[in-house]
Amino acid sequence: MASVIKHGKVWRVQIKVGKTRASNTFSTEDAAREWGRALETKLRKRAELKELLDVGASLPNFPGRIVQAMLDSPLSPEQIIAAAIPTSVICGVYFLIRGERIVYVGQSKNVLRRIARHMDDGREFDRFSVSPCNEHELDGLERTYITALYPDENMSLGNVSK
Repeated sequence: MASVIKHGKVWRVQIKVGKTRASNTFSTEDAAREWGRALETKLRKRAELKELLDVGASLPNFPGRIVQAMLDSPLSPEQIIAAAIPTSVICGVYFLIRGERIVYVGQSKNVLRRIARHMDDGREFDRFSVSPCNEHELDGLERTYITALYPDENMSLGNVSK
């Protein structure tokens, strides 16, 4: 939890989440509290992601580099949506987006054809995003995102009520 203390003319924020500690000073209490809340939320999400990835890393054939990449730069749903790329990508893991929610994660060697099938089948989404990868990475990367994001419409991993 973040603690905010008046220290002379400045406000000092100290945060400890797990083994991670951070501190900073601000001229106003409001700025100190806002920074503290934002950083604490980020650190807690990172700790939760690490727990998920630790579980995934124990699975056979789980790509270790995916664990490290997500720890180094974990992608939030907002970041995935913001990084949506042109439809010229063919092989990769794709994310179907409805409103501001990722509702489905899938994989394909031909993403455009697969997304067109989803449209023909009447699946409801208004945007998509793609994480390009090599064919041999598809299964592990898809599993990682489904486990981390737990999209409502992914039933293949025994998705049950949250």
